[in-house]
Amino acid sequence: MKPIFMLAAGLALSFSASAVSADEKLPKELICAPVEISKCNSAEGCVKISRTAPNSPTFLKIDLDDKKVAFRRFDGSYGYQNIDGQKRLKKQLLLHGIVDASERSPDGYVWSMSITNEGRMALSVSAPEVVYAVTGNCEAL
Repeated sequence: MKPIFMLAAGLALSFSASAVSADEKLPKELICAPVEISKCNSAEGCVKISRTAPNSPTFLKIDLDDKKVAFRRFDGSYGYQNIDGQKRLKKQLLLHGIVDASERSPDGYVWSMSITNEGRMALSVSAPEVVYAVTGNCEAL
């Protein structure tokens, strides 16, 4: 009975150690640069737009420990969003958040982001009757 218990305990410890070492490989902070933006709605479909049109972020700094995304908008103003959920998959990191109504966005919105292991980013921002699709690149800080 003792050898089976010790084997089970040893396996549990080895799995725990490998999970910790895998998490240590994750960057704690990322910097992302949006490259292209499309605006989609039911009336017009999807069209590429200038980054100045929605006053989109020029850079996003993602802090995985503090669960925050800080950004500088095209007009030079700053903002941040909370990361409400994150999931690390084998080939990508998934993040999402919900933003309540504010002065800038009276109806609120939801966002989700995928960042591949190679640093490619896809971000969607969904508000009433419109979706912004943003692609870009990220790099560990």
